[in-house]
Amino acid sequence: MSISRTFLLSLLITVIVGCSRESAVVPPPGWIKVGNTKFSFYIPGDMKLSPERGSDSFFRQYKNDDMSLSFNYGCCSDSLDHYSGEKNYSEKTEEINGKQAKIVFFVDVRPPRIRPPKATQSPHFKNRAGIYFPIVGSGFGKGGDTKLTIGVSYRTEADRATVEQIFKTIRFSD
Repeated sequence: MSISRTFLLSLLITVIVGCSRESAVVPPPGWIKVGNTKFSFYIPGDMKLSPERGSDSFFRQYKNDDMSLSFNYGCCSDSLDHYSGEKNYSEKTEEINGKQAKIVFFVDVRPPRIRPPKATQSPHFKNRAGIYFPIVGSGFGKGGDTKLTIGVSYRTEADRATVEQIFKTIRFSD
């Protein structure tokens, strides 16, 4: 094999390996895996499961002193479209674990909902983020395409990096 063919073959292998779909995301030490048979992700180790449950989809909520995270897996997951007019709204599309996702960030300036306080409620964090996967499967819940939305409210702008790290750890079991 000539030097130029060897070089081209090496270059091709480098490009193929270097452009693999995704590299593994390693969560920070102390983070815990939240998962089921369909998907998983990592959250800070001090986040605790709340008792709230969904009725038409698979819903869970986790909280700590700095953020509140919930996910909704099913046919009725929030597309996040209605937040586009919120303060400091930003949106991007990203591929995570081979699936297209919409990621949004904004500041919620509305007053907190008025309802009786619960021991599990976190303070009203104004910083919000969401990630929406429009198609992750079919037939869960009431039928149709299965979707996943993860929403996070967080205390400070500095917590945004943690939210983005959580989103990058999402994995699907295809």
